[in-house]
Amino acid sequence: FPSHDIGGSAIEFYNSDPKPMTNNIIRYNYISYTFGATNTITSCSAIVISGNNVSSVVGSRTGFKINGNVAFNIGNNEGTAPFGGSGIGSNNKDPMLIANNTFVRLKNNGIGLEVVGNPASGWIYNNILVDCTNRFLWYSGTGTPTNMYSDYNLFYDTTGGPIDIWKNPSFTGNDLN
Repeated sequence: FPSHDIGGSAIEFYNSDPKPMTNNIIRYNYISYTFGATNTITSCSAIVISGNNVSSVVGSRTGFKINGNVAFNIGNNEGTAPFGGSGIGSNNKDPMLIANNTFVRLKNNGIGLEVVGNPASGWIYNNILVDCTNRFLWYSGTGTPTNMYSDYNLFYDTTGGPIDIWKNPSFTGNDLN
């Protein structure tokens, strides 16, 4: 669905501790042309799994599966949010399955996992990411990533720019452990 000046993401799950979110499936959605409200801090991403970074605990956002979604032209006029315009953005401390999604022309990251106070974790498979302005796949967290796997993803840049698959120190084989 086209979403203009919504001041948020097209699909967003946000928990306020201690209320858990468990076993949510986000699949078969078509999302296009997200716009942030002008001059506001807004994500205007396609799909976001979020919550309080500091007080959330492992086990409060479990069982998320994001698959079969299509999104394009995400993050137009993303306002002042440096994180706006991603295909999938999450600060979830629990692992998620992200598979079989297609994202085209994103203002920011294709898939970005940024965890505060814990290592990033998840399974990222069979996604197609085309023309991400920032990074195609990005994750960060505290400590060494555990349970973090990525395989069979396609990253393509039609603009001729570099493909930046960011990880510190680097990808190693079929998984990211």
